[in-house]
Amino acid sequence: MARRQLSRRETYLLTGLAVVVLVFGYMRWFRDGGAAGRAGVDEAEAALSGEAPVVQMALLTREPRTYDPDGRDLFKYAKRPETLAERLARERAEAERLRRLQEEAERKRLAEEARAKQQEQQAQLARNTPPRPTGPVPPRARFSYLGYLGPKEDRIAVFASGEELLLARIGETVEDQFKVKEIKYQKVVLGFTAEEFKNQTTELTMKTK
Repeated sequence: MARRQLSRRETYLLTGLAVVVLVFGYMRWFRDGGAAGRAGVDEAEAALSGEAPVVQMALLTREPRTYDPDGRDLFKYAKRPETLAERLARERAEAERLRRLQEEAERKRLAEEARAKQQEQQAQLARNTPPRPTGPVPPRARFSYLGYLGPKEDRIAVFASGEELLLARIGETVEDQFKVKEIKYQKVVLGFTAEEFKNQTTELTMKTK
């Protein structure tokens, strides 16, 4: 059967528990609500007793900054430093590129020297080679000079045309195309009877065999 009255001990315990709950609740209210309320009061009093804040009008009229696409991007991280292997690979690639450039420059230099040398040789050959005559070509003597007969003031040149001997003094013609201009010991100077070659001469050296 349930009891209707509490013992003295139970009454004391319940009373002490109620006192503890009341004290704990009061302290909590004073710490949270009381401190916050006091802080708000202090701020309000400071705002009312102090001077009004100054408004910077120059900041309100300043032009806004435009977006710079080349500026620093806050959402991009800094570049990762290269590793030793990457640095060595980059240096090897750079050395290979420089080597190829040097080889290409050397090939061009050698080709230029060879071309200049060839041009110099062609120019030297052109200087040493007499130009070919243009226009009509005088006839070529088909006989040989054997020497002369008679004294110096009346020499007779002796020519051989095949098995035939031909004799001619200065001013006389040989084979109708040549005229004796001068008779020397080892050679004879011949002119031409054709009008177009009248200012030209040719020489025949004495045949020794």
